[in-house]
Amino acid sequence: MTRGREVALVGFVVAALLGGVGFDLMSDEAGVAETPAAEPIFEQRSVFCPSPPRGGESTMSLVLGAVGAETIPVGTGVQDRVELSGQHTLMMKTETSRDLVGYGGEVLASSLSTFTGKVSGLGAARCSRSASPRWFFAEGSSALGAEQRFVIYNPFPDEAVVGIDLFTPAGPQGNANLSEGIAVPAGETIVVELNEYIRQQRFVAASIVANRGRVIAWRALQVGSEDRPEGVQFSLGATAPSDEWFFPEGAVGDGYDERVSLFNPTDEEAIASVALVTGEQTLQPPKLVEVVVPPQTLQPLPLREYVAGPDRQAGGVGVVVRTTSGRLVAERSVYYESDDLVGVASEVGAARTATEWFVGPSVSSPATDSIVLLNPGAEPVSVSLSLRSPGSDPLEPGVLQELQVKAGTRLKVPLGEWTRGSTYAVVATSDGGIVAERFGSRGSEVGSVMGIPLGAPPATES
Repeated sequence: MTRGREVALVGFVVAALLGGVGFDLMSDEAGVAETPAAEPIFEQRSVFCPSPPRGGESTMSLVLGAVGAETIPVGTGVQDRVELSGQHTLMMKTETSRDLVGYGGEVLASSLSTFTGKVSGLGAARCSRSASPRWFFAEGSSALGAEQRFVIYNPFPDEAVVGIDLFTPAGPQGNANLSEGIAVPAGETIVVELNEYIRQQRFVAASIVANRGRVIAWRALQVGSEDRPEGVQFSLGATAPSDEWFFPEGAVGDGYDERVSLFNPTDEEAIASVALVTGEQTLQPPKLVEVVVPPQTLQPLPLREYVAGPDRQAGGVGVVVRTTSGRLVAERSVYYESDDLVGVASEVGAARTATEWFVGPSVSSPATDSIVLLNPGAEPVSVSLSLRSPGSDPLEPGVLQELQVKAGTRLKVPLGEWTRGSTYAVVATSDGGIVAERFGSRGSEVGSVMGIPLGAPPATES
């Protein structure tokens, strides 16, 4: 091949790639991005974001940040690309699922949702740094007053086919219409209504397996039952079971009802211990030692039923789940019912610690805003916070630098003095392994979102 033909071919490929990506700052007309070529001419990385879970009754914005201090071009699925500085963030509205492509660097993103209709609430969920053939959720419900949906996105140019299997504390609850396979067209999102496929069940876990292709899956649940505070759960699934799960946010005591759900999607029995982490120490309730979770079952653990004595009024607590045998998927929900807060928030746990985290906002225009830092290790760590926004340089107040988090404790840091109702992302950097999560409220409604660990994402099972 001559040099002239080589240049022409490269130009054609680059033009084709750029045709499918672009930028739409705060636009309501969002398109679906073309999937980049498997072997790109230049370095590019994608992150995958959901569409609003309930058409017409939910709206969504995305908060974008970059890894590192350099400015990188980012494609967002429309005509033009945008320059994203590593020192700032960008916000955009979306009505469709998006794959955001960072050229020459990595982009990170988190979503914010507002639900209206007969059940209102706030939801926040991470965008995913990878697609996977498997997704797992340990929380869920089809009970009266609960409306649950799975949001499944296929960003690739070939159709995917997924099967959904459901599980309760009694074992698998199969449905042939779900498990045999549902088509997810190329570049599109489908929304699966759980309540259409299963009778009323208070506790339902799910595995979503792609028989062909790879996808990304989120779970959205609107809760409007009489015995629970009204609100919304919205979370990205887990791509594999693990022997460790970490939850920085949570609470036990009056006005709180926290549940940790353990889902064993494997064929082997799992045995787990669940510890509570306060601002002073790690507590190990005896009833949460060596909890047995049989194969293909779900074990919901309402903490108020497993924690006794003074520990029942511990207030803010994190949770650490560790297995001594087998592997699990763990998800946490907290129902808030107090004079100030009414609602529910859920998150699939973090399966690893890291020394640097990107933590998106948990609600837009927050009235209260905090980041929760969990140190599950045996040594104290020092953590510094950098607040990133679209329109100004990073905020790095001295009192948010070199925060000390003792071994086996958590630290909840209020941010409202600096965020002041604006939508900031946070980069948390530490000298030891931590987990970071965001919690906020607007009016009486609440939201939480797990941080995204920087560094290579864990490999997913094939």
